[in-house]
Amino acid sequence: MQPNQSIREYCETALARLSLPDLIGVRTVLGTILEQRCASTNPACILLTQLAQNENQFLRLWQSDCSGYLQFLRDQRTSAKKAEADLMGRVNSTPKDFDSYLGDFDAEMCAVRELGKIGYSEFEPVLTKLDEKTVDYCAKLESVEVAIEVKNLRAPITILDVFASSLRAELAANPSLYSFRLSLTYYSDNTVTPVQRHEIISYVQKIAGRTPPFVDKLELSGRVEVTVRVEQGFGEAMMSRGEGFDRYGEVSLPGFLNKVEFHARTAISQFATEPDIKHVLVLNINSPSAGIWLDFLNAAAERVYTVSNGSMHCEFLLGGYRIAPDNIQ
Repeated sequence: MQPNQSIREYCETALARLSLPDLIGVRTVLGTILEQRCASTNPACILLTQLAQNENQFLRLWQSDCSGYLQFLRDQRTSAKKAEADLMGRVNSTPKDFDSYLGDFDAEMCAVRELGKIGYSEFEPVLTKLDEKTVDYCAKLESVEVAIEVKNLRAPITILDVFASSLRAELAANPSLYSFRLSLTYYSDNTVTPVQRHEIISYVQKIAGRTPPFVDKLELSGRVEVTVRVEQGFGEAMMSRGEGFDRYGEVSLPGFLNKVEFHARTAISQFATEPDIKHVLVLNINSPSAGIWLDFLNAAAERVYTVSNGSMHCEFLLGGYRIAPDNIQ
Protein backbone atom coordinates (compact mmCIF):
# COMPACT_ATOMS: atom_id res chain seq x y z
CA MET A 1 0.00 0.00 0.00
CA GLN A 2 1.02 3.60 -0.53
CA PRO A 3 2.00 5.69 2.50
CA ASN A 4 -1.06 7.18 4.24
CA GLN A 5 -3.40 5.00 2.15
CA SER A 6 -6.07 3.22 4.17
CA ILE A 7 -6.88 -0.45 3.69
CA ARG A 8 -10.30 0.54 2.39
CA GLU A 9 -8.84 2.92 -0.21
CA TYR A 10 -6.28 0.32 -1.23
CA CYS A 11 -8.93 -2.37 -1.79
CA GLU A 12 -11.45 -0.07 -3.49
CA THR A 13 -8.80 1.17 -5.92
CA ALA A 14 -7.61 -2.36 -6.67
CA LEU A 15 -11.08 -3.81 -7.25
CA ALA A 16 -12.07 -0.84 -9.42
CA ARG A 17 -9.06 -1.53 -11.66
CA LEU A 18 -9.96 -5.23 -11.72
CA SER A 19 -13.44 -4.39 -13.04
CA LEU A 20 -12.14 -2.85 -16.28
CA PRO A 21 -12.55 -4.83 -19.54
CA ASP A 22 -8.86 -5.45 -20.19
CA LEU A 23 -8.62 -7.70 -17.11
CA ILE A 24 -11.62 -9.93 -17.79
CA GLY A 25 -9.46 -13.07 -17.58
CA VAL A 26 -8.03 -12.12 -14.18
CA ARG A 27 -11.52 -11.22 -12.95
CA THR A 28 -12.99 -14.51 -14.18
CA VAL A 29 -10.38 -16.69 -12.48
CA LEU A 30 -9.36 -14.71 -9.39
CA GLY A 31 -12.07 -12.09 -8.84
CA THR A 32 -13.82 -13.90 -5.97
CA ILE A 33 -10.51 -14.69 -4.27
CA LEU A 34 -9.36 -11.06 -4.42
CA GLU A 35 -12.69 -9.82 -3.07
CA GLN A 36 -12.38 -12.20 -0.13
CA ARG A 37 -8.76 -11.20 0.36
CA CYS A 38 -9.91 -7.58 0.69
CA ALA A 39 -12.16 -8.64 3.57
CA SER A 40 -9.16 -9.88 5.60
CA THR A 41 -7.46 -7.76 8.25
CA ASN A 42 -4.23 -7.43 6.23
CA PRO A 43 -5.21 -7.78 2.56
CA ALA A 44 -1.96 -6.61 0.99
CA CYS A 45 -0.62 -8.96 -1.67
CA ILE A 46 1.37 -8.58 -4.85
CA LEU A 47 -1.61 -8.71 -7.23
CA LEU A 48 -3.80 -6.30 -5.26
CA THR A 49 -0.87 -3.90 -5.01
CA GLN A 50 -0.27 -4.07 -8.75
CA LEU A 51 -3.97 -3.39 -9.31
CA ALA A 52 -4.05 -0.51 -6.80
CA GLN A 53 -0.98 1.10 -8.36
CA ASN A 54 -2.14 0.37 -11.94
CA GLU A 55 1.12 -1.39 -12.81
CA ASN A 56 0.00 -2.29 -16.31
CA GLN A 57 3.15 -4.14 -17.34
CA PHE A 58 2.52 -6.72 -14.60
CA LEU A 59 -1.25 -6.72 -15.02
CA ARG A 60 -0.82 -7.63 -18.68
CA LEU A 61 1.18 -10.68 -17.60
CA TRP A 62 -1.56 -11.75 -15.18
CA GLN A 63 -4.16 -11.29 -17.90
CA SER A 64 -2.05 -13.36 -20.30
CA ASP A 65 -1.68 -16.18 -17.77
CA CYS A 66 -5.38 -16.20 -16.90
CA SER A 67 -6.65 -15.98 -20.49
CA GLY A 68 -4.23 -18.70 -21.62
CA TYR A 69 -5.44 -20.89 -18.76
CA LEU A 70 -9.09 -20.34 -19.66
CA GLN A 71 -8.42 -21.18 -23.30
CA PHE A 72 -7.51 -24.81 -22.59
CA LEU A 73 -10.02 -25.71 -19.86
CA ARG A 74 -12.84 -27.97 -21.00
CA ASP A 75 -15.26 -25.79 -19.03
CA GLN A 76 -14.12 -22.23 -18.25
CA ARG A 77 -16.52 -22.06 -15.32
CA THR A 78 -14.28 -24.47 -13.43
CA SER A 79 -11.45 -21.92 -13.35
CA ALA A 80 -12.90 -19.95 -10.44
CA LYS A 81 -13.82 -23.18 -8.65
CA LYS A 82 -10.22 -24.38 -8.88
CA ALA A 83 -8.92 -21.03 -7.61
CA GLU A 84 -11.35 -21.21 -4.70
CA ALA A 85 -10.34 -24.80 -3.89
CA ASP A 86 -6.66 -23.83 -3.82
CA LEU A 87 -6.83 -20.34 -2.31
CA MET A 88 -10.06 -19.63 -0.45
CA GLY A 89 -8.86 -21.32 2.73
CA ARG A 90 -5.75 -19.16 2.61
CA VAL A 91 -7.17 -15.67 2.02
CA ASN A 92 -6.41 -14.69 5.62
CA SER A 93 -2.74 -15.65 5.36
CA THR A 94 0.05 -13.12 5.86
CA PRO A 95 0.95 -11.14 2.72
CA LYS A 96 4.15 -13.13 2.23
CA ASP A 97 2.41 -16.49 2.57
CA PHE A 98 -0.53 -15.49 0.37
CA ASP A 99 1.85 -14.32 -2.35
CA SER A 100 3.49 -17.76 -2.24
CA TYR A 101 0.13 -19.54 -2.56
CA LEU A 102 -0.87 -17.20 -5.39
CA GLY A 103 2.43 -17.98 -7.11
CA ASP A 104 1.72 -21.70 -6.82
CA PHE A 105 -1.66 -21.23 -8.49
CA ASP A 106 -0.12 -19.08 -11.22
CA ALA A 107 2.28 -21.96 -11.91
CA GLU A 108 -0.76 -24.21 -12.43
CA MET A 109 -2.26 -21.76 -14.90
CA CYS A 110 1.01 -21.55 -16.82
CA ALA A 111 1.32 -25.34 -16.87
CA VAL A 112 -2.14 -25.71 -18.43
CA ARG A 113 -1.32 -23.07 -21.04
CA GLU A 114 2.08 -24.52 -21.94
CA LEU A 115 0.85 -28.13 -22.11
CA GLY A 116 -2.08 -26.94 -24.19
CA LYS A 117 0.36 -25.51 -26.72
CA ILE A 118 1.94 -28.94 -27.31
CA GLY A 119 -1.27 -30.90 -27.77
CA TYR A 120 -2.80 -31.56 -24.36
CA SER A 121 -6.52 -30.78 -24.23
CA GLU A 122 -9.77 -31.03 -22.26
CA PHE A 123 -8.21 -29.97 -18.97
CA GLU A 124 -10.45 -30.59 -15.98
CA PRO A 125 -9.41 -29.32 -12.54
CA VAL A 126 -9.54 -31.92 -9.80
CA LEU A 127 -11.41 -30.09 -7.04
CA THR A 128 -10.50 -31.08 -3.50
CA LYS A 129 -10.71 -29.74 -0.01
CA LEU A 130 -7.78 -27.71 1.32
CA ASP A 131 -4.67 -29.88 1.86
CA GLU A 132 -6.38 -33.01 0.49
CA LYS A 133 -3.74 -34.80 -1.55
CA THR A 134 -4.60 -35.64 -5.14
CA VAL A 135 -3.53 -34.48 -8.61
CA ASP A 136 -4.23 -31.00 -9.98
CA TYR A 137 -5.78 -31.78 -13.39
CA CYS A 138 -6.96 -34.54 -15.65
CA ALA A 139 -6.59 -34.02 -19.39
CA LYS A 140 -6.06 -35.81 -22.69
CA LEU A 141 -3.07 -36.08 -24.97
CA GLU A 142 -4.60 -37.13 -28.26
CA SER A 143 -6.85 -39.96 -27.03
CA VAL A 144 -4.76 -40.85 -23.96
CA GLU A 145 -6.03 -39.81 -20.54
CA VAL A 146 -3.44 -38.18 -18.30
CA ALA A 147 -3.21 -37.00 -14.71
CA ILE A 148 -1.21 -33.81 -14.19
CA GLU A 149 0.46 -32.57 -11.03
CA VAL A 150 2.13 -29.14 -10.94
CA LYS A 151 4.89 -28.29 -8.50
CA ASN A 152 6.25 -24.77 -8.11
CA LEU A 153 9.92 -24.74 -7.16
CA ARG A 154 9.90 -21.42 -5.37
CA ALA A 155 12.89 -19.16 -5.73
CA PRO A 156 15.33 -19.12 -2.81
CA ILE A 157 15.62 -16.13 -0.48
CA THR A 158 18.46 -14.32 -2.20
CA ILE A 159 21.00 -11.63 -1.36
CA LEU A 160 18.76 -9.10 -3.14
CA ASP A 161 15.76 -10.12 -1.02
CA VAL A 162 17.63 -9.50 2.22
CA PHE A 163 19.09 -6.17 1.06
CA ALA A 164 15.63 -5.03 -0.07
CA SER A 165 13.82 -6.01 3.14
CA SER A 166 16.57 -4.51 5.32
CA LEU A 167 16.54 -1.24 3.40
CA ARG A 168 12.73 -1.00 3.61
CA ALA A 169 12.84 -1.59 7.37
CA GLU A 170 15.48 1.07 7.94
CA LEU A 171 13.73 3.54 5.63
CA ALA A 172 10.49 3.12 7.56
CA ALA A 173 12.26 3.76 10.86
CA ASN A 174 14.61 6.55 9.70
CA PRO A 175 13.43 7.99 6.37
CA SER A 176 15.80 10.97 6.42
CA LEU A 177 18.84 8.65 6.67
CA TYR A 178 17.96 6.16 3.92
CA SER A 179 17.06 8.06 0.74
CA PHE A 180 18.88 5.40 -1.25
CA ARG A 181 18.54 3.18 -4.28
CA LEU A 182 20.81 0.12 -4.23
CA SER A 183 22.10 -1.63 -7.34
CA LEU A 184 23.74 -4.95 -6.49
CA THR A 185 26.07 -7.07 -8.58
CA TYR A 186 26.77 -10.62 -7.37
CA TYR A 187 26.79 -14.16 -8.74
CA SER A 188 25.28 -16.43 -6.11
CA ASP A 189 21.63 -17.43 -6.30
CA ASN A 190 21.70 -19.83 -3.38
CA THR A 191 19.56 -19.27 -0.30
CA VAL A 192 21.12 -16.71 2.01
CA THR A 193 22.72 -18.24 5.11
CA PRO A 194 22.04 -16.84 8.62
CA VAL A 195 25.59 -15.44 8.73
CA GLN A 196 25.17 -13.70 5.36
CA ARG A 197 21.82 -12.29 6.48
CA HIS A 198 23.47 -10.77 9.57
CA GLU A 199 26.29 -9.30 7.44
CA ILE A 200 23.84 -7.68 5.02
CA ILE A 201 21.68 -6.20 7.79
CA SER A 202 24.79 -4.82 9.52
CA TYR A 203 25.99 -3.21 6.28
CA VAL A 204 22.63 -1.54 5.63
CA GLN A 205 22.61 -0.15 9.16
CA LYS A 206 26.13 1.24 8.73
CA ILE A 207 25.35 3.28 5.60
CA ALA A 208 22.73 5.38 7.40
CA GLY A 209 23.16 9.07 6.59
CA ARG A 210 25.92 8.66 4.00
CA THR A 211 25.76 10.91 0.97
CA PRO A 212 25.19 9.14 -2.36
CA PRO A 213 26.45 8.30 -4.85
CA PHE A 214 29.04 5.84 -3.59
CA VAL A 215 30.17 2.27 -4.28
CA ASP A 216 31.12 -0.41 -1.75
CA LYS A 217 32.57 -3.85 -2.32
CA LEU A 218 31.60 -6.52 0.20
CA GLU A 219 32.69 -10.09 0.75
CA LEU A 220 30.03 -12.09 2.50
CA SER A 221 30.77 -15.36 4.26
CA GLY A 222 31.29 -18.18 1.81
CA ARG A 223 33.49 -15.87 -0.29
CA VAL A 224 30.51 -14.28 -2.02
CA GLU A 225 31.50 -10.92 -3.50
CA VAL A 226 28.87 -8.18 -3.75
CA THR A 227 29.31 -4.76 -5.37
CA VAL A 228 26.84 -2.22 -3.95
CA ARG A 229 26.21 0.94 -5.97
CA VAL A 230 24.25 3.49 -3.96
CA GLU A 231 22.38 6.39 -5.54
CA GLN A 232 19.69 8.82 -4.45
CA GLY A 233 16.35 7.06 -4.28
CA PHE A 234 13.32 5.98 -2.31
CA GLY A 235 14.27 2.64 -0.81
CA GLU A 236 14.61 0.61 -4.01
CA ALA A 237 16.98 -2.35 -4.41
CA MET A 238 17.75 -4.04 -7.71
CA MET A 239 20.17 -6.57 -9.14
CA SER A 240 22.46 -5.78 -12.08
CA ARG A 241 24.75 -8.31 -13.72
CA GLY A 242 26.98 -6.47 -16.09
CA GLU A 243 29.29 -9.21 -17.36
CA GLY A 244 26.99 -10.54 -20.08
CA PHE A 245 23.53 -12.02 -20.38
CA ASP A 246 24.95 -15.56 -20.43
CA ARG A 247 26.44 -15.44 -16.94
CA TYR A 248 24.03 -16.83 -14.39
CA GLY A 249 24.28 -16.86 -10.63
CA GLU A 250 25.77 -19.87 -8.94
CA VAL A 251 23.25 -22.41 -7.62
CA SER A 252 23.97 -25.56 -5.66
CA LEU A 253 23.18 -28.59 -7.85
CA PRO A 254 22.70 -30.94 -4.84
CA GLY A 255 20.32 -28.44 -3.24
CA PHE A 256 18.36 -28.07 -6.49
CA LEU A 257 18.10 -31.84 -6.96
CA ASN A 258 16.98 -32.30 -3.36
CA LYS A 259 14.03 -29.98 -4.12
CA VAL A 260 13.25 -31.88 -7.30
CA GLU A 261 13.34 -35.24 -5.53
CA PHE A 262 11.15 -34.00 -2.68
CA HIS A 263 8.47 -32.81 -5.11
CA ALA A 264 8.74 -35.97 -7.21
CA ARG A 265 8.22 -38.21 -4.17
CA THR A 266 5.26 -36.10 -3.05
CA ALA A 267 3.76 -36.40 -6.53
CA ILE A 268 4.06 -40.19 -6.48
CA SER A 269 1.63 -40.37 -3.55
CA GLN A 270 -0.74 -37.96 -5.29
CA PHE A 271 -0.68 -39.94 -8.54
CA ALA A 272 -1.72 -43.01 -6.54
CA THR A 273 -5.27 -41.61 -6.69
CA GLU A 274 -5.20 -42.06 -10.50
CA PRO A 275 -3.39 -45.40 -10.95
CA ASP A 276 -4.71 -46.36 -14.38
CA ILE A 277 -3.74 -43.36 -16.53
CA LYS A 278 -0.52 -41.67 -17.66
CA HIS A 279 1.18 -39.46 -15.05
CA VAL A 280 2.68 -36.08 -15.98
CA LEU A 281 4.66 -34.05 -13.44
CA VAL A 282 5.20 -30.37 -14.28
CA LEU A 283 7.98 -28.57 -12.41
CA ASN A 284 7.94 -24.78 -12.63
CA ILE A 285 11.39 -23.43 -11.79
CA ASN A 286 11.70 -19.90 -10.44
CA SER A 287 15.22 -18.58 -10.90
CA PRO A 288 16.37 -15.12 -9.72
CA SER A 289 18.48 -14.83 -12.87
CA ALA A 290 15.63 -16.03 -15.15
CA GLY A 291 17.98 -18.73 -16.45
CA ILE A 292 19.16 -22.23 -15.62
CA TRP A 293 22.00 -24.41 -16.85
CA LEU A 294 21.02 -27.25 -19.20
CA ASP A 295 23.05 -29.65 -17.06
CA PHE A 296 20.72 -28.89 -14.15
CA LEU A 297 17.65 -29.71 -16.26
CA ASN A 298 19.17 -32.95 -17.50
CA ALA A 299 20.06 -33.96 -13.95
CA ALA A 300 16.56 -33.08 -12.74
CA ALA A 301 14.94 -35.16 -15.49
CA GLU A 302 17.15 -38.11 -14.59
CA ARG A 303 16.33 -37.72 -10.89
CA VAL A 304 12.56 -37.74 -11.55
CA TYR A 305 12.93 -40.81 -13.77
CA THR A 306 14.94 -42.64 -11.09
CA VAL A 307 12.67 -41.72 -8.19
CA SER A 308 9.52 -42.75 -10.08
CA ASN A 309 11.03 -45.83 -11.76
CA GLY A 310 10.04 -44.29 -15.06
CA SER A 311 6.36 -44.02 -14.13
CA MET A 312 6.18 -40.21 -14.50
CA HIS A 313 6.71 -38.09 -17.58
CA CYS A 314 8.26 -34.77 -16.53
CA GLU A 315 7.79 -31.36 -18.13
CA PHE A 316 9.71 -28.26 -17.06
CA LEU A 317 8.71 -24.61 -17.00
CA LEU A 318 11.12 -21.75 -16.35
CA GLY A 319 9.25 -18.77 -14.95
CA GLY A 320 6.02 -20.14 -16.39
CA TYR A 321 7.27 -21.02 -19.89
CA ARG A 322 8.10 -24.50 -21.18
CA ILE A 323 11.73 -25.55 -21.61
CA ALA A 324 13.01 -29.00 -22.54
CA PRO A 325 16.20 -30.78 -21.38
CA ASP A 326 18.16 -32.39 -24.21
CA ASN A 327 17.57 -35.87 -22.79
CA ILE A 328 13.77 -35.66 -22.91
CA GLN A 329 11.89 -36.38 -26.12
